[in-house]
Amino acid sequence: WKWADENKVYSLRWDKGNDKELLKKFAPVMNSADEVIGQNSDRFDIKWLRARCLYHDIPLDVKFNSIDTLKMAKAGFYFNSNKLDYMGQFMGLGKKIKTEYDLWKNIVLNNDEKSMNKMILYCKQDVSLLEKVYNKLQQYCPVKKFRYKMPI
Repeated sequence: WKWADENKVYSLRWDKGNDKELLKKFAPVMNSADEVIGQNSDRFDIKWLRARCLYHDIPLDVKFNSIDTLKMAKAGFYFNSNKLDYMGQFMGLGKKIKTEYDLWKNIVLNNDEKSMNKMILYCKQDVSLLEKVYNKLQQYCPVKKFRYKMPI
């Protein structure tokens, strides 16, 4: 994640498939945000976080001011694809790092450090691309904004 007014992209690691400590650190970040921006985050990321926090009994706010760039793309544009990678390339902002299913499998099943490092690099680049795409989309299809600290 990153805050919209900062350059640093943060990352967390999970320990041998156990996400409890990661969620204990990330839930307060989400809870402190005035807005949360993500690609398909309303349908996937936020629900996944809620389910995992519920499982571990970690407090997570009931409602977030959420901006979903997938919804922005569908509502305001007619792209050939609404995927983040496509939109980033279409707008000349960059593309996602290519990964394969084996990368995730090596992390989950083998706790492979090299694969985890590659996944963290992928995620950091993904967050940076998301911010660029969001900033460009909202120039043409503005969304409600509150102008507070925002993790992306």
